[in-house]
Amino acid sequence: MSVILWHPWPGIENMLNALRRELPNMEIRDWNDKGDKADVNYAVVWNPPKGELKTFPNLKCIFSMFAGIEHMMQDPELPNVPISHLIDKALTHG
Repeated sequence: MSVILWHPWPGIENMLNALRRELPNMEIRDWNDKGDKADVNYAVVWNPPKGELKTFPNLKCIFSMFAGIEHMMQDPELPNVPISHLIDKALTHG
């Protein structure tokens, strides 16, 4: 069982290391080093390439790193799995 991480910014190693510290019993993978996609159960993402999430046959849940998930919902091939996203009053306007 493993987690795959996608985000487009520099410093992905920091994020990978933080996830590895918090989830010591899970294998945490960089999107660029996917390994066997059948082993991936969870994806932690921000705006992954369209069509890519469907390539993980055993995906159980997608975790968005942001509150908005509109970008993911535009993927016509988005897997039918739960999507979790951030909810924080600091992220709202008004």
